[in-house]
Amino acid sequence: MLEEAKSINLSLSALGKCINALAENSAHVPIRDSKLTRLLRDSFEGTARTSLIVTIVPPPRHRGETASTILFGQRAMKVENMLRIKEEFDYKSLARRLEIQLDKLIAENERQQKAFDDEVERINLEAQNRVSEVERNFTDALEKERLKYRMEYMESVKKLEEKMIVNQRKHQHDGFMKDKCNGETIGEQISRSIASDVVVQQKSKEFQIIQEKAINLYPTLCEIEGLIVDERYQALSKILDHPTQMLIFFSLPSDVRLEWVRRFLTDH
Repeated sequence: MLEEAKSINLSLSALGKCINALAENSAHVPIRDSKLTRLLRDSFEGTARTSLIVTIVPPPRHRGETASTILFGQRAMKVENMLRIKEEFDYKSLARRLEIQLDKLIAENERQQKAFDDEVERINLEAQNRVSEVERNFTDALEKERLKYRMEYMESVKKLEEKMIVNQRKHQHDGFMKDKCNGETIGEQISRSIASDVVVQQKSKEFQIIQEKAINLYPTLCEIEGLIVDERYQALSKILDHPTQMLIFFSLPSDVRLEWVRRFLTDH
């Protein structure tokens, strides 16, 4: 009986220490000091709703125990626990949560990858459009230059023909006047005129031969010009291959870019 009372007093003493530690928000609560405190562990940790009933008796001979009980109740009223639901660790639910998170991460990664691919495709398409525009402007400029050279060539040929005709007429007129002044007979004048016509025909044939040679040489000239243009185009492409040069070039207005291409062709 005495041993039992002793054990009860020790358990109550350990309970009082736990209550004091909880009331003072101590970092260490001696829950394992007795079986009673171990049984009340869930109540101390806030995983259970706990009610404490303090009983006292009025007789004077129990005044000391009554005072001690009241003090114990006051200390217990200072204890504040945060109620929380006790969760059992479930590996299956954890695996499901991790799978859901993994699916979300995969979907986000795919979305970002698609957005990146779309952006790359847009940039490539824009670059191709700009390159096509430059090539088109470059081709137009080359075509204008080619037409200009051809017109100059045809104009030169036309002037040469007109000059030759004028020279022929002048030569005929000078010969006729010379013959007239020298007192030649009509037969002599006719003979000289026929000889002059023969010379004119020979000159005309020679001019036609020269003109045919020039016409035959025109494709070769165009081919050489095309090779020169290709070399210029390759040089221009090498300059524009650099990303920084390309960005600077495309940032210029269209008329400035066309003028720059023309100057480049003239310098090279």
